[in-house]
Amino acid sequence: MTGSADRRPQAGPNLSHTTFAGLRWSYVDAIGNALIQLVWVSLSSRLLPTEVFGLMAVAALTVQFGMFFSRMGVAHALVQRQEITDDDVRASATSGLVTGLLCFGVLWVAAPWVGAAVFSDPQPEVVGLLRVLGVSFVLTGLAMTSHALLRRQLRFRELAVVHVIANAASLVVGVGLLLAGAGVWALVGNSLTTGAVNLVLLYRRSRHPLRPLWAVRPFKALYSFGARVSMLRLMEFVGKNLDTFFVARFMGAALLGQYSRGYQLVLLPLNRFLSNSLSVVLFPSFSSIQDDPDRLRRGFISVLGLGAMVLLPTCAGLAVAAVEFVEVFLGDRWSVAAQLVPWFAVGAGMSILTHMTQVLCEARAELNRNMAIQAGSLVGLAGMLLVAARFGIEAFAIALLLSEVARHLAFLLLARGVVGLTGRDVLGAYVPALVGSLVVAGLVAGARWLLISSGVPLGVVFAGEVAAGTTALVLAVRFNPFSQIRSQLAMRLRAVGVLRADRVWVARTARLVVGRNA
Repeated sequence: MTGSADRRPQAGPNLSHTTFAGLRWSYVDAIGNALIQLVWVSLSSRLLPTEVFGLMAVAALTVQFGMFFSRMGVAHALVQRQEITDDDVRASATSGLVTGLLCFGVLWVAAPWVGAAVFSDPQPEVVGLLRVLGVSFVLTGLAMTSHALLRRQLRFRELAVVHVIANAASLVVGVGLLLAGAGVWALVGNSLTTGAVNLVLLYRRSRHPLRPLWAVRPFKALYSFGARVSMLRLMEFVGKNLDTFFVARFMGAALLGQYSRGYQLVLLPLNRFLSNSLSVVLFPSFSSIQDDPDRLRRGFISVLGLGAMVLLPTCAGLAVAAVEFVEVFLGDRWSVAAQLVPWFAVGAGMSILTHMTQVLCEARAELNRNMAIQAGSLVGLAGMLLVAARFGIEAFAIALLLSEVARHLAFLLLARGVVGLTGRDVLGAYVPALVGSLVVAGLVAGARWLLISSGVPLGVVFAGEVAAGTTALVLAVRFNPFSQIRSQLAMRLRAVGVLRADRVWVARTARLVVGRNA
């Protein structure tokens, strides 16, 4: 950043063009990293015992919990504000370093009590895992300012490159440690490598002042917004991971390993990268027009409708193909995880759609009612999980899904008050997606039955399910009775240059989906 102040690049007269051009690179990031992570999940799941993943799940969740205090939402505030100064950037960098070190120290001291608090049986290995993983607080704290500056400057191509390189490097390190017999420490090495490489590459692409700042005013300005965002993220995080604590407490490390591995397998393509990709692009885009509610509503409806059209049918197909999906990527030791994946898939889909609405509300700085919804959702989920503990492992996944549905409905009601979202808007976004979901689920189920009846290998069955699902999704868009979906999709494809006349084959392929009149 140069000069004494920084104003974000404006979205311009066409928010959709800016947003979807950013999404193009954000999804390059998402797809590349999802593929790398799926390779890592597949390899590690075959070479390590299930109990290891239960221990690592608790250690990783503890560190992720601490991340909300090490970040304090400061980087989020840098993106949301219309203008920032050098002092704001220095305050963010100083905060990241100081809070990162403090959280590392607290975790080092508290580590012996975490395992005892979570597991009913002693798990001494958790102490060492936590203390080493605590280094992540420092790495993330140092990197968060660079990441925020790239986001507010809409430099999504550079973010995609950095993330793919970091995940590729962590895959190499993790596989090397697996082959060397490092056991659970291969998972730790994989995680820390991602953070270290991200830190170095992000700073190289967004050099900013590192000299500590001790003036109070810039911190107050950033924390007034950032601390509330951090609290919201913390409540959301607890809501999404409270089930892990209950499974650990009532079911033990082995079943927690099955539960967490199944959830992570779904989370990689559907939630972690897709959700992150959406928020990375949508938040700065929506923030840039936060003072124009009508324009913000139109942009949100467009994004929500297209997102639902892709997301809900994908979740439906994944739920039908759950058994083959798990065995292909994790191996044949994960039958319990396969039972849980259908619930996780639908729940993850609802979570992403809810996240879009949260981004909308945060861009308008509507944080208090957001926090009220999160608090209510958290209390409701805790109650359902206590009941689920009496019925077995699958009941936990069902409770998580029901909580996500209720939370989604609550946020749609909040969006009604924030930007005037109507019932007609919601139906226009979801009815085409539900039609598409039925088509995809039906064709995938038919393909699965035919292929299993033919006695072909499992990998062939899964490949057939993927092909059937992809074909069904294309058909669902092309022949959907709600033509506005094709019109909206065509507009987005033009915005990112897919339908350009000089891209003959790409344009022809795209028109198979959106129609010749696009």
